[in-house]
Amino acid sequence: FILLNYLGLHRGLLLGATLNTIGASIRYFYVDDYSKVYIGTFIAAYAQTFTLSASPLIAGSWFGPQERATATSWGVLANQLGTAVGLGATIFADFTSPGSGVYPYIHVGDANSTAEKVDLNTLQHYLGAQLVMSFLGIVLVATFGGDEP
Repeated sequence: FILLNYLGLHRGLLLGATLNTIGASIRYFYVDDYSKVYIGTFIAAYAQTFTLSASPLIAGSWFGPQERATATSWGVLANQLGTAVGLGATIFADFTSPGSGVYPYIHVGDANSTAEKVDLNTLQHYLGAQLVMSFLGIVLVATFGGDEP
């Protein structure tokens, strides 16, 4: 919150969206190296520092005193729904189907059993969709964002 106030809303959101895209890129291009995927996830998690605290700042600078609570709650709700959709999409992806490569270190189910291994091709397509969405976030913030209305 303090860092976002220091940078300004527009630059802070651009930095958060850029870090999110960098993290998604690392996860996409190094999908077969768990340590690099972890680093990409860490960078994307750090980017949330900028995006999670944006709702009250937007509400404070773009809305009147009577509308701020509603605007903040809508912003927080939209963020949580976006997370739910992103995580919920994994339900519809069949990561266990055979494909071009199988990632040997991720198991679906109990790791001690004969669980199926994760299909690398499907996982990379899923991470590619995340990369495209994060890049779209940069474009939207750069195009429509601003410190003031």
